[in-house]
Amino acid sequence: MIKNVKRVVLLATALLVITAFISCQEEIVELPEPPILVSPTDGAEFSNQAPTFVWNLEPLAEHYLIRITQNSSHQAIVNDTTQDTTYTLSELLFAQLWGGTYTWAVASLCEREGPQWSDSRSFEIDRPEPPDSVLISPQDGSVFDNQPPVFLWHSFEGANGYVLRVVRDSFMLGELLVEDTLNDTTYTMTKNMFEGAVNGNYVWAVAPIIHDDKIGWWEFRTFSIEKPLPEGPQLIQPLDGEGFESEPPTFIWLAEPLATSYWLVLYGTTTPFPDTLVSDTVADTNYTLNQKLFAESFNGDYTWKVASISTAGELVWSESRNLAFHKPLPELDLDTTYFPFGLNYEWTYERYNVYYEYYDSYEWYETITVRVVDSVFTTTGWSFDLEGFNQEGYESETFWDVGKHVYIHGEVIAVFNKEKINLNPEPRGSYEEGFEVSYKNDTLYLASYNPGNYSSSRSSTYRLKGIGVVKQSHYESRDYGWVGWSADDRLLYFIKDGDTVWRAEE
Repeated sequence: MIKNVKRVVLLATALLVITAFISCQEEIVELPEPPILVSPTDGAEFSNQAPTFVWNLEPLAEHYLIRITQNSSHQAIVNDTTQDTTYTLSELLFAQLWGGTYTWAVASLCEREGPQWSDSRSFEIDRPEPPDSVLISPQDGSVFDNQPPVFLWHSFEGANGYVLRVVRDSFMLGELLVEDTLNDTTYTMTKNMFEGAVNGNYVWAVAPIIHDDKIGWWEFRTFSIEKPLPEGPQLIQPLDGEGFESEPPTFIWLAEPLATSYWLVLYGTTTPFPDTLVSDTVADTNYTLNQKLFAESFNGDYTWKVASISTAGELVWSESRNLAFHKPLPELDLDTTYFPFGLNYEWTYERYNVYYEYYDSYEWYETITVRVVDSVFTTTGWSFDLEGFNQEGYESETFWDVGKHVYIHGEVIAVFNKEKINLNPEPRGSYEEGFEVSYKNDTLYLASYNPGNYSSSRSSTYRLKGIGVVKQSHYESRDYGWVGWSADDRLLYFIKDGDTVWRAEE
């Protein structure tokens, strides 16, 4: 709904952007000059306080790019943009830099031209310079399969401690395994930590601490952990393709020596919507499906499999097997429930709409009709197809709880695309929890809430036994709540088999 309203606005915006782009290309502009550096002076020295870089204002520059490079490694430690004419190196970054010579320069930036670079200047950091090689073991590329690694490095003159960091995959962005402050030059990974570490590649480095400051990481080395993993479990029962009518299945598999536990999944493949009945850890090698869950599940085909879980939580899956539920279905009179559906049943509503974006809002009324256009009864239960349209014949939403495709299995119905409830359900949940079933006098109240920072939605329906939805509301928003749409429906009349069986009071 929000997309339709915004289509014209987006088209107009696109035309304005294209027009502006063409105008910019035709315009002849004067380019900015490179900035003139002010301070620090060339060759300045710093030991305890981080430097502040200053340059003259260039009137035609839209912003500036400052680059600071370590001369010995040619590595850029700062490559940042700013609209100011000053830039202070952060204390955290400054504390991690080795001693030596660094070079800095600033460029004027303009959208129509590349950077206009200033002259470069150098400055010195008065600290120890990085050694050529300090790490001893493990060697780069070492592999550990049974025993945890022992880290060893040379001492550094003047250091009163060291920081050891071990990270999976990427040193700065990967999953942290070890970061510890040590007085010694050796560290042995514990057996428990080794067993809990996921197989894969790791990076390690050491930073000396001098006068309570960590002054930079030494060379980086890699190693890998390749512990033996358990095999996927061998499935015993149910057999592939086995069917179940009255009793729920019991799943059995062989024990896997290296597995700490198992993960069982059971999900529908031909059920009305993706229906995961089980996805859970199991300590034993057998699992019986809950009788209540079996009774509420839809007839159809399901797939199951089991994974061995390693000491580090890795999953090694078994083969997949299929099974089917063929439970007998009771005879139902849906007209005696809160969900009366039948071919050509028709409900007509008055809908009050409100659309808003930022500081503007629009409201309007329309008449909405919902009709059952198809009904099918199979071994999986009842299914009904609904259509909705307004007084001008344009397609519209139907019921917010069951949608345009209704599925009823035995005495269970699917609502809000994810919940299954009885046709005469027991109260449960709350709106704040995301799903609520309750009663207000003789009316069934169903509500769903999907909160979010950028976008959110909430829906509710009031159902009268034998009539269906007599009132419903829906709200959705995006752009952190600045754009949204709401609809409130009130039932005007209900037609069944060509007769008006319910009409709103005047």
